[in-house]
Amino acid sequence: MTSLRNLPPERRASLPVALLLFLAFSLLSDPGLRQLPSFTLKDQFGNAHDCHFPAKTVRILTLADKKGAAEVLVWVRHLKRRYGHRITIEGIANVTGVPAPLRPMVRERFKKDFPHPVMLDWSGAAVEMLKPRKNLANVYAVDRQGLLLLSMAGPPTEANLAALFAAIDKALAAP
Repeated sequence: MTSLRNLPPERRASLPVALLLFLAFSLLSDPGLRQLPSFTLKDQFGNAHDCHFPAKTVRILTLADKKGAAEVLVWVRHLKRRYGHRITIEGIANVTGVPAPLRPMVRERFKKDFPHPVMLDWSGAAVEMLKPRKNLANVYAVDRQGLLLLSMAGPPTEANLAALFAAIDKALAAP
């Protein structure tokens, strides 16, 4: 191992700068943040929904299977009450397990049960990208640039709502 004393003076002088840069980048980057790719899915009405970045608003994505769907509605109610139209809320249904012959029937059921658009992920692309927990509502806060700020699963408890609201408020305050 080389001692600092054995380094030439010009290399020794650059060590504090390198250390300072390393610390600055370490503190500024959040290893939990990851960039989501843009994607497009069709809803139960056959309309394509483009999730492209950068976007005009902060986006909340919800993703659930059949068992987690009821919790999504409660999350959305809280989000709409607090933010109204200042954020975009988009729902994705995990329908990857539905065999092709049954898809038209499932699409019709979605039309009947949900008057609002729900993107149907038949291929598993969104499921693979977001990695949701099964049997739960999964909620993802995404900033305008497409950075995944927060993901959580389960019911909207006070603690979960507080964490989600904090992430959204911070993203809305960003330029």
